[in-house]
Amino acid sequence: MTLCYDSTNPQQIPPAAPIVAGYIGGLYAWSPSEWALFPNAQHVTITVFGAAGARVADCESGDLTVKASALWAQREVSAGRRPTIYSDTSSYSSIVAACNQVGVSRGAWDWWAADPTGKPHLVAGSVATQFAWNQLNQTNGRNVDISVTDGAWPGSITPVSPSKPVTVGIAPTVDGKGYWIAAADGGVFAYGSAPFYGSLGGKKLSAPIIDIAACGSGYYLIGADGAVYAFNCTYFGGTNQ
Repeated sequence: MTLCYDSTNPQQIPPAAPIVAGYIGGLYAWSPSEWALFPNAQHVTITVFGAAGARVADCESGDLTVKASALWAQREVSAGRRPTIYSDTSSYSSIVAACNQVGVSRGAWDWWAADPTGKPHLVAGSVATQFAWNQLNQTNGRNVDISVTDGAWPGSITPVSPSKPVTVGIAPTVDGKGYWIAAADGGVFAYGSAPFYGSLGGKKLSAPIIDIAACGSGYYLIGADGAVYAFNCTYFGGTNQ
């Protein structure tokens, strides 16, 4: 079994780590120079917003919801990639059910489990298990999480450029208690009180999405070519016509 290291501070990961996992978006996104600290390691990209092409979706509080993770997995499978979803053990059954609801069978995706017992082990059904968090590991007191892998995961992967733009816009709900986030590939992710009315994820677009706007009852997605896509809103046309 091979060890995988991840951290919000990549400088604290041992330079000789065989596998490193880092974020490609969000507050703790790694810079290109930080990825370059590990030239001999396999690089595992983690998305907290549902970026297309990321190796792992982070399904936990403050990041992707169970439903958003399932939709991300659906888009990845449709694009011919094998997705991995990271979560704690208590969320696993909900993720399986959500993936099944969007047509993604359990055999089409991998699970990276969080089970910080402090002792190396693989949770049944997982390809990797995060057994040590920063408060448990013995890596000289470093803020580093450590996982055991099954020896095959993550396999042969092509990392997404850490500098690649993914999220293109955010639109708040009328009550101010939620919001929608839109990605360039048309994916939409709902948080708080914001209901999900659909997205363009996995669909062929005439141009990338560049923004999202709320209409009161739903939202519009705006394409770089002037196309407008209405979700629970009235459609009045776009400048691409």
